[in-house]
Amino acid sequence: MDLTTTRPRLVRSLAAAGAAALVLSLAPAAQAVAATSAADGSRTVTYRGASVTVPAGWPVRDLAGRPGCVRFDEHVVYLGDPSRSTCPPHLVGRTEAVHLTTKSLQGVVAPDRVVTSEGSAVSVVVSAGGDTPAARSIARSVSFADASAAIAAPSGRADARTLSRADAPSTTRSSTSPASSTAAGSGVTPSDTTYNGLGFDACTAPPLSTMAAWYASSPFKAANMYIGGASRGCSQANLTADWVTQTVAQGWTLIPTYVGLQASCSSYPNKIDPTQASAQGTAAADDAVVQLNALGLGLGNPVYFDMEAYSYTNAACLAATRAFLGAWTQRLHDRGYVSGIYSSSNALAATVFDGTTSADRVPTTAMPAPDTLWFARWPADSKTQPGDPTLSDLAIPDQYFANHRIHQFRGGHQEAYGGVTVNIDSNSLDAPVAPSQLAADGAFVQTAGTVYRMAGGAPIVVTDWAAVGGGQQPVTTLSQSQFNSLPSRPRNGTFLQSGATGRIWRVVTGVATYVPSWTPYGGPQPSVVVDQAALDHAGTGGFWNRLDSGTPSPRMTAPASIGTTGKKASFAWFGGYSSSAVGSYDVRWRKARYDATYGAWTRPASWQRTPVSDVPLGLRAGYTSCVSVRARNLAGQTSGWTTQRCTARSLDDRSLARSAGWKAKSGKGAFFGGTYLTTTRKGSTLVRTGARVKRVGVVASTCRSCGQVAVLLDGKRIGAVSLVGPKRSSQVLMLPAVRRQKATVTLKVRSSGARVRIDGLVLSRS
Repeated sequence: MDLTTTRPRLVRSLAAAGAAALVLSLAPAAQAVAATSAADGSRTVTYRGASVTVPAGWPVRDLAGRPGCVRFDEHVVYLGDPSRSTCPPHLVGRTEAVHLTTKSLQGVVAPDRVVTSEGSAVSVVVSAGGDTPAARSIARSVSFADASAAIAAPSGRADARTLSRADAPSTTRSSTSPASSTAAGSGVTPSDTTYNGLGFDACTAPPLSTMAAWYASSPFKAANMYIGGASRGCSQANLTADWVTQTVAQGWTLIPTYVGLQASCSSYPNKIDPTQASAQGTAAADDAVVQLNALGLGLGNPVYFDMEAYSYTNAACLAATRAFLGAWTQRLHDRGYVSGIYSSSNALAATVFDGTTSADRVPTTAMPAPDTLWFARWPADSKTQPGDPTLSDLAIPDQYFANHRIHQFRGGHQEAYGGVTVNIDSNSLDAPVAPSQLAADGAFVQTAGTVYRMAGGAPIVVTDWAAVGGGQQPVTTLSQSQFNSLPSRPRNGTFLQSGATGRIWRVVTGVATYVPSWTPYGGPQPSVVVDQAALDHAGTGGFWNRLDSGTPSPRMTAPASIGTTGKKASFAWFGGYSSSAVGSYDVRWRKARYDATYGAWTRPASWQRTPVSDVPLGLRAGYTSCVSVRARNLAGQTSGWTTQRCTARSLDDRSLARSAGWKAKSGKGAFFGGTYLTTTRKGSTLVRTGARVKRVGVVASTCRSCGQVAVLLDGKRIGAVSLVGPKRSSQVLMLPAVRRQKATVTLKVRSSGARVRIDGLVLSRS
């Protein structure tokens, strides 16, 4: 890791709000940039309609569409986003700088101010370094053409979103909760995800395409990522929770690194205050946890503090550095995270050990010991010499931190794999990496007497051991602060399986959605068995809020028949598999006579907020009757009304005008209305005028020698009904739907000499 020189302080005088700015039009082939100077030593830079006022001496670098490096350790105004990062592997030091970017601001770039506008594709990222008032002035100077500016102070996240925290879990243990573990939490919880092999670090998180190419072709399987800190010098346009998820899915393990305040005797602009060293170390650890959580990395994960080489022979400086790093380690341990420290091998040895040589060194009692060390020792010329990847070092005794050390054995140089070149440092590892498996998916944890199962990195409450498929399991007890540090919701794409039903659910933005088939996912995927009660009560408050509630999606399931001769029909529905579970329904019905439009919906009081999933409805001859429902889940969300399910009761044969050739017959019990019409004459017709129909059905009897009837609307044939079949009385034979229309309906006998027996006519409005 190379060292950077301290840059001059920002000129504090900035242009007044009314300073003139020249705005140039943008040609299609290039982005136009304007810069105008003011008498007070400032100038205004304009890019794609966004303007910002900075000291006149700051250079402007247009990186849009070309390789380049956005670095925050020098006074620069960066325009646009580079096609490829050319940053050296590591930049330490942070000062005042500005980046006008068109990329997503969801990355964890830890700026001091972000200025955006709904009407502009450009966002202005302002780094303060050690001069927060200057950064605020720069942010206030930002303006957008024809749009208002909104200034946010992200506190570590560039999109300024508030990091969600879980609701405080219930402190009252349910009578059905699993038995508590009697083991006490130790506080120190090292990660059990240890990687042994080669890793690399680059200043900016590479694009996912680069990570995929390098994983397939390079010897590296661990990658560093600079998650935040006051001295981090590179922008992180790619570093998001999704980037972490997808790189891990590619196979990578990760080395989270935090570049915070540097030693008080160093030359960097952001330094430890010896009088506040412990408090600053604690604050750095807290911020590192925020950054880890923002990336979807919770309890048990490691984070390495980057403390660059310093004059450790300066006793006061060494004492302040130890106080700072000791507080860093203690705070991470208290919150259930793994503490690592990076530095040059000699500086690291002097900080962590007492003694002057490897033979007499022992861990110092002046500070709590970190869990893992990351030391840098390079060859004289890293660009041409490969370095020695051994994990041993003259300054660090082999008997300490065995299996918990990283050696950065080669500094900045370029390597290419899969056709992609990246400037990297090289490392060998036998040390904790992320993601941690301390609270691995499937593990059980508890706090305040309530037991949870880890799924997608988040805790899902367990109400009964039987609900997760067996007897009592080992449980890790967490302090409240450790528990609160866990992600509030499972990672996107986490699969859950109900212990009660075996059904599979997939979590997206906190909502568990039922998965009816593995086919879209290429076959069965790893899933965690969880308590069905956690799915049923999602979003209802307290510990149930580890899953969000999704609006239910009910559907009508009955009756199956569109036409009937019955006096009553049972209408049924299904609430769907939803999280949270459906608790009640509202039911409504309406009807329409065959020659009229639908009446208003009727909502009987007894059918509102009902838990039942079916109701009986009386039917009138010649009417279409419809039912629609909406569902209400346990979280109080109400669905929209379902598509109506309808059935039409037939008109009796006596309601039809008949031509010559028909004979009226009676047949009580076997026929609709106790009567029917019969003929063998071809061309005989039955007519009903004034119908408003979408579907037509014939109530008729079949037999092996029966004939055929055509159905016409206003004389145009829409289908035919064959009556050939086993002998059966009064069955309803429906034709396919047509465009709803007002028409005269005619049944016309097509056969000659074959029996045709008609019992009624179904005229459905739906």
